[in-house]
Amino acid sequence: MNQHPSLSLWAAFLLAIFAPFTEVRGAVLGAEILERENEVVAQTLGKGWLPAAAGLKLVTRDKVRTGARSRAVLAVTDQTVMRLDERTIAEVGATSFKIGEGGLYFLSRERAPEIEITTPSVSGFLRGTQLVVRVTPGGKTTISVLEGNVDMYNAMGRVNLQPGEQGEAEIGKRPRKTAVISARNLLQWALYYPGVIEPRDLGLSKAEEASVAASLAAYREGDLLGALEKYPKNYRPSSTAERLYRAGVVLAVGQVSEAQRELAGVRADTPGRRALEEMIAAVNFVEHDVSSTPSTASEWLARSYYIQSRDDSSDRIGKALDAARRAADLAPDFGFAAVRVAELEFSRGHTREALRELARNPSSSARSAQAHALRGFLLIA
Repeated sequence: MNQHPSLSLWAAFLLAIFAPFTEVRGAVLGAEILERENEVVAQTLGKGWLPAAAGLKLVTRDKVRTGARSRAVLAVTDQTVMRLDERTIAEVGATSFKIGEGGLYFLSRERAPEIEITTPSVSGFLRGTQLVVRVTPGGKTTISVLEGNVDMYNAMGRVNLQPGEQGEAEIGKRPRKTAVISARNLLQWALYYPGVIEPRDLGLSKAEEASVAASLAAYREGDLLGALEKYPKNYRPSSTAERLYRAGVVLAVGQVSEAQRELAGVRADTPGRRALEEMIAAVNFVEHDVSSTPSTASEWLARSYYIQSRDDSSDRIGKALDAARRAADLAPDFGFAAVRVAELEFSRGHTREALRELARNPSSSARSAQAHALRGFLLIA
């Protein structure tokens, strides 16, 4: 199966950076919440549901739940991590992880022991696996294998899934293979989408800015997740500018379908829509019409990512850097553009130039995880 290149990079990043916090002792499993995005709650020691912070340890019978437009990353061992999609309920069992509802991306480089996933309709033994599990409210389960293999079984029967295969099961029915899978379609929700929208490009009115003021303040400091958390829960955008801002914010947790629904109400030639659609194409590694010349900082920043994703020339990074610089020149206070220039300078070995870019306007990336991570690598270098 041809695998989307960004999936392997994302998986390697999770294993290298996030995972080495918990370990399996004998047959008893445990987990630690490494990352929470938006609304994540946990139920521990038989208590009620409470907000879950990164670092929270989970043991047998503890549960974690994600809300709408929310995600969480759990470490199981130093080589096994799980990312929970929105509206997912997971429980730590004595020897397995139970998924009651929702979606799970599972990545393990373990050779032994096997780890088991159970749902209302089926169980699966996982070996050296990348897979996606999806459970409907009625208990129907779909398991899609990207790498490794899975024994999928219940009281009615058993089926073995190999890379590129998908199986499904319903309560009281035998598991069965269903289709060859597309990794790109399965994992859009799990991928990382950088911020590319410069709010001033959108033309928000003062009244519209006031309606999303807390969210906008977080966004302008580089805090994508904070922008989503502080977006008014019952606020529905009505103008083109509001739809574009909301689409850019929900992409922070990989909600591509929701972002595309917002974009559907915007004219196709609108610069903000062009920027977001080009960014989605870049992350998903697909061809996109880039015949038009960008006119805004948002478009130039999206073009930078697209060039790096799709250009096959020897100077791909240089071209991406030029596009990012155009964005930064058009909007000197645009933190996401400054961080993008810095990371591309660093990729060319220009450590001092990268540090200078980050220091140009520190308030515009004061809460940017991307900026803080890059600064750490620069200081090490």
